Amino acid sequence: ERLVELLQEKRSALITQAVTKGLDPNVPMKDSGIEWLGEIPLHWTLMTLKKIGNLQAGAGFPDEEQGLLSEDLPFFKVGDMGLATNKKEMIDCPNTISQTTAKKLRAYVFPPMTIVFAKVGAALLLNKRRLLSKPSCIDNNMMGFIPKGCDPVWALYWLSGLDLGELANPGAVPSVNEGQIRDMLIGLPPPNEQRSIAALLDVETAKLDSLITKIREAIDRLKEYRTSLISAAVTGKI
Repeated sequence: ERLVELLQEKRSALITQAVTKGLDPNVPMKDSGIEWLGEIPLHWTLMTLKKIGNLQAGAGFPDEEQGLLSEDLPFFKVGDMGLATNKKEMIDCPNTISQTTAKKLRAYVFPPMTIVFAKVGAALLLNKRRLLSKPSCIDNNMMGFIPKGCDPVWALYWLSGLDLGELANPGAVPSVNEGQIRDMLIGLPPPNEQRSIAALLDVETAKLDSLITKIREAIDRLKEYRTSLISAAVTGKI
């Protein structure tokens, strides 16, 4: 379990290093003027997040509209990000709605390659980011970033390196709003470098995720073996 924690820390550090410093350790650097960002490559452009995409909140999802499986649009709830099949892209959804219902609920239809994440509650602190694979709606506990001037997968990783818990409003229920995120300054690499960073992180994070999955499976098997061993011993079967 400690090894899983260390691998998750390594994964986060790898993403943060790549999206804030680039892949070339010998590239000339410049001071960003931002304490948490530090130096960035000299040829990167410093700009606000709102210059490269739009942020949009989700909509309320009444109970009576939930549970339909055959309508046009997936309607993702914040818990759906934790489904085993929704590791990077949001693929499986237990709820769908029609275009007509979306209009009635005033639910924004997010385009494919939107990056979605939790904006309120304990789920916010998990810092999960996912890509939409098709036009979809999301609930009002979530927010979507729609890339306009950057590579979507690079943006996914950049947002994955952002700890929303540090930005969250104080109180019993942590939360963030669009204003807190859209004015954040970022170091933007050229488009070809964005794609290179995204491609490398795809490969390296997949390796780490696979290793973490194997370790968790081994932990589960060992716990089952431990339980069966104790049971066999105390019932006289050994």
